[in-house]
Amino acid sequence: NRLLIAVAQSYLTKLSSFLQGEQFVVLITDAAGIVLDVAGGTCNFMSESKVQTYMHAGASRNENYAGTNATGTCLILDRPLQIRGAEHFIKAHHIFTCSAAPIHDHDGRIIGCLSVLGPVQAHYKHTLGMVVAAADGIEKEFKLRQAYRQTELVNSQLSRTLQALSTGVIMTDPTGVIVQFNEYACKILRQSRQNLAGKHLAEYMRTEAPDPNLERLENEFYNRETTVLLKSGESLSISLTACIIRGSDRRAGTVFMFDRTRNINRVVSQRSGFTARYTFDDLIGESPEMIQAKAISRLAAERDSTVLILGESGTGKELFAQAIHNASARASGPFIAINCGALPQGLIESEMFGYVSGAFTGASKEGQPGKFELADHGTIFLDEIGDMPLASQAALLRVLQLKEIVRIGGKKSIPVDVRIIAATNRDLAGKIQDKTFRGDLFYRLNVFPIKLPALRSRGGDIRLLAEHFLLQGRASGFQAQELTEQAMALLERYSWPGNVRELQNVMERAMNIASSTQITPAQLPDEIRLTSLPEPPAQREPDRPASAWSIESRIEQLKGSEGEMIHLALQRTGGNVSRASQLLGIPRKTLYRKIQACGIDVSRYRFDG
Repeated sequence: NRLLIAVAQSYLTKLSSFLQGEQFVVLITDAAGIVLDVAGGTCNFMSESKVQTYMHAGASRNENYAGTNATGTCLILDRPLQIRGAEHFIKAHHIFTCSAAPIHDHDGRIIGCLSVLGPVQAHYKHTLGMVVAAADGIEKEFKLRQAYRQTELVNSQLSRTLQALSTGVIMTDPTGVIVQFNEYACKILRQSRQNLAGKHLAEYMRTEAPDPNLERLENEFYNRETTVLLKSGESLSISLTACIIRGSDRRAGTVFMFDRTRNINRVVSQRSGFTARYTFDDLIGESPEMIQAKAISRLAAERDSTVLILGESGTGKELFAQAIHNASARASGPFIAINCGALPQGLIESEMFGYVSGAFTGASKEGQPGKFELADHGTIFLDEIGDMPLASQAALLRVLQLKEIVRIGGKKSIPVDVRIIAATNRDLAGKIQDKTFRGDLFYRLNVFPIKLPALRSRGGDIRLLAEHFLLQGRASGFQAQELTEQAMALLERYSWPGNVRELQNVMERAMNIASSTQITPAQLPDEIRLTSLPEPPAQREPDRPASAWSIESRIEQLKGSEGEMIHLALQRTGGNVSRASQLLGIPRKTLYRKIQACGIDVSRYRFDG
């Protein structure tokens, strides 16, 4: 009741001064009839112990305790009244004449009561009128202070909300003078609070035709991309929203909300999932070829040069691109991938560079940013760059040279800070000869080339990858726990034209159809099972099924002839000495020595092309 007491004090004092010498007491209670404050009361009979209790703050005048009395009854009836002498319920109160009037808040609820008590013989009809007038004054001032407090609260909430917004906000009056703004607006406009307060908006931010004039704005607009000229003379590309504030009969001002286009694009990229998930720790492989590829890629991550990743389909080019991005200084920025071979020629440029409003039939009326804008301060991955149309190659070359793009149908250059990582499985040198790929673009892309090895040349990595995919499958609920040695041997001697992607698909298929905790050759595709050794001779062990014959059993049978073992292994591996050494379980150098000793011509086992 602090506000009620504060408002009522001056009224109690004034009312008491009017009644000075008339032996009256003025008091204010809350809605429950509890005395909050008392003024006046100097006559002797007011000091008697029987009634003194009723004149102290904290005493109750509620009808439940005091019976019929002006204060308690007024609160029950919700209207002014006067009670004299024996009209009081308690006999000790018969010496009083009491006048009371209720006090309400802005919602019409009773919040208290103003009362004047005096001796019964000092009864005046005008006393009730004075109490009603004073109660009305308290009520109006209370409502006024309540409204002022509410306004203060709303202003405080508005101010804190403005400061919390991650976009610039400026409010102007009808003449364009800045009346409210937040810190983010100061940051974008590069001005202090002292510089913006009370100044005209056009002094710090103005547009040029054909953009709308912010000083004489007639229509509202939302998220409009425009360029504003700052006080420093710098041009700034922003996304701008303007809302007109209208009073009951006139325009009261304008609210402008804006942010740098690049900041909005960064948020869009993050919300759209344009992030890199893989790091160098996710790249499985311990072969010398893989170790070398990862070492070169780590060097590329430390620099900001354009990277060209070369390798067959399925070797993990995008995984390497993501790992390079995540290990670079741009890791906190977006990572956006574009498949240059999957988009028609008419769409690839709009996808990369965006377009302005009305650039072509079916274009969005607000325009659309391209992937290069969305990738600002990040990395853009151009997959299958060798399949990009020639016309688009020229536009990409301009981006590499000038570090800026122009939207389709637009005239304004937009600077972009993007690191480009390109990838292809094509022979770009051959395509240059065929005039299907620009030589100048190739030299721009080929700053930091990285060659990824095919899976068939990575030796023991096949086992590592198969076990890795098996572990992932167990985490996903598959029951398969391991590969039998026969199944693993088949995987290791297969040529894997689809590389790691093919191996991953084969493992997933095998885990789906496996009926036990083991994956056997029966769960592998025909093209892998048919890569087993030629059929063994007709006189084989009667208790051993034909399906059990493998390179291991064949080698066991041919232990007496080392030359035949080497011939058989080279035949199976197509003349690949590294794979043959793994198959035979002997070091490669040892195998080379035995080949030389046996006079074996390795080239006769190799396939043409």
